Amino acid sequence: MSLITFQADILRKGSHNVDEQSHIKATILLVEDEESVRDFVQTLLEGEGYQVLTAENGVEGVDTYLRFQEEISLVISDLKMPKMDGVEFYRALTKVNSDVRFIAMSGFAIPEAIHRLKSFGLVDVIRKPFSIEVLLQKVEAMLPQA
Repeated sequence: MSLITFQADILRKGSHNVDEQSHIKATILLVEDEESVRDFVQTLLEGEGYQVLTAENGVEGVDTYLRFQEEISLVISDLKMPKMDGVEFYRALTKVNSDVRFIAMSGFAIPEAIHRLKSFGLVDVIRKPFSIEVLLQKVEAMLPQA
């Protein structure tokens, strides 16, 4: 069992079943091809009161975003994915919504991809592995304040 899977299990066991609709802070689309990372981040965010929609790659991410665009407040996506990488995924979303809030995640130093994203207007990148606190701080900073 990987550390991420173990942490996700702990978070699941510690999360409370609350009335879903009355406690949802925001809806986040999480796009990540690595299942253990996707499960960990989803569990973490749901434990903090966010509704999380997931996709395994950019193609699925675009489809999900188009179906739930009105509900999605933030997109968190890996940069290196099969079928459609994070840069192309971000560009596809900005064609639909130029104001999309987007956090890119990367476990690799991909200066070219990060530079390309920033040239398209993206300002926030989080490097894997990341701490729970850093992820939550970035999420809260990117969401509109109520």
